[in-house]
Amino acid sequence: MSRSNPNRGHMPISQAVAEELNVRGMTRTSPVLIRIFKQEAELEVWKRDGSGRYALFKTYPICNYSGDLGPKVREGDRQSPEGFYQINMSLMNPNSSYYLAFNMGFPNQFDRSYGRTGSHLMVHGDCSSRGCYAMTDEAIAEVYAIAREALQGGQESFQVQAYPFRMTARNMARHRNSPHMAFWRNLKEGHDHFEVTRQEPQVDVCERRYVFNAVAPDSPLASGGGGQTREMIAADPWAGQRSPGTARAAVTTSATPVPTSLNQPVTTMAPVTRAAPTRSVRARFTAVGEDATPRPNFQAAGRCPTYVVPAPIRQAVAAKNARDMAQVASLSREVEAAPARSGIDGGTHRRFADRFAHRQIRVGSSEQTFSLASQESTPVTLVSARSPVAATQPQAQTAAATPSAPPAAAPASQTATAQAATPAPQGNMTVPTSLALAPVPQPSPLRTTIAQRQVGGVMPSGVPGTAFAPVEPVSPQPQQAQGNWFTRMIGRTGTSEPTQSQAAAPPAQQ
Repeated sequence: MSRSNPNRGHMPISQAVAEELNVRGMTRTSPVLIRIFKQEAELEVWKRDGSGRYALFKTYPICNYSGDLGPKVREGDRQSPEGFYQINMSLMNPNSSYYLAFNMGFPNQFDRSYGRTGSHLMVHGDCSSRGCYAMTDEAIAEVYAIAREALQGGQESFQVQAYPFRMTARNMARHRNSPHMAFWRNLKEGHDHFEVTRQEPQVDVCERRYVFNAVAPDSPLASGGGGQTREMIAADPWAGQRSPGTARAAVTTSATPVPTSLNQPVTTMAPVTRAAPTRSVRARFTAVGEDATPRPNFQAAGRCPTYVVPAPIRQAVAAKNARDMAQVASLSREVEAAPARSGIDGGTHRRFADRFAHRQIRVGSSEQTFSLASQESTPVTLVSARSPVAATQPQAQTAAATPSAPPAAAPASQTATAQAATPAPQGNMTVPTSLALAPVPQPSPLRTTIAQRQVGGVMPSGVPGTAFAPVEPVSPQPQQAQGNWFTRMIGRTGTSEPTQSQAAAPPAQQ
């Protein structure tokens, strides 16, 4: 790979990626969506498959982002942005100094409503960031090609959802004291819309907050009527399409060296050949994209117009949020709160930790493993006109027919317990709040925020040529029997003098 190659932005998708797309029932030009999780330093590429819904294609490690958890506020604050951004062809940069890049479009309407400033916030190659999300050249080459093919195939723009962390109950409980919690709860609302629909959420801004999947009160989608509101995917997106007894195995690729992702082995299917859809005009593919009714007029800093969220989506999102908040309330009693400001400038995926041994930088995540199949993301069956439920549909339609403005953002000081104690009623739906119905994940050992703590195999040392090797399970460091919490954290016991490397290690927080 050469940065002097003038055609690097037009390199075709590799044969290995094309084969994997085919196996997963996706095409080169099928719509794409990207999610970024800052704390875990991971970037996900989602593609529409044969079911018409988005499915996870690959997860890539992020080599470096800068700043702390939280939104970008002003030019020069070294913060990587968080929020919802639309990327069209004009924001793709095939001539980037960092091999390839696409501009995130910061500031968007939400950012401008707060007077936030910044420019040239990119997802790019290399491994250096001053407000960007930096991949390796090999990773950005693959991500760029996949996104470019979707845009050239007719997708008007693809959505980038940038989150501070995976929006699990445990992470929400850990960061409960953050001054950004009200903002993060607004982001989680959009996250949940995607989780329950597996469709790109329609994003608007009013009263300086994000609004998702809003339609006019007189829209046929308002009550889930017309058979147009899309139901979410089942727990198994290949249900009805997989042959009985098909084994799970890694996808076979060609001998050509290509970057691999952090994916677990995927289900292998017989190759599926689908012709790319012919589209004469560019289109947005959102959960409410089939709505022919004129949309409400949203002004980012103005009052919200009268709008409704389609009843099936609204009910499923509210039910999921009620379950999550019940877990947050329970976990807040046992999970230590993270400092409001960690004093850490940036982060990296643990695979690249050895590159930042001289800096105080966040490495990996507080969670030991990452999985979309976690209990916080359990699919919720939507109720729609195509699958009516006699006990709930009439009442759901009545509720959806009443125009309503979105609720005001919850203050940051509101406790998780108070939020979980009064879940909103959902028609005749009983919102489960029992922890027996929503099992709590087991606590994971606190992962390091100081890159120098590389004892006991916690952080694998870098080996040239293995930056994209499959992630090996990381065994938790054995518990020390002596010493206080600080000596156990740095792997020492007793009262002997610290070694030179330990004495030079920066404090965990400022």
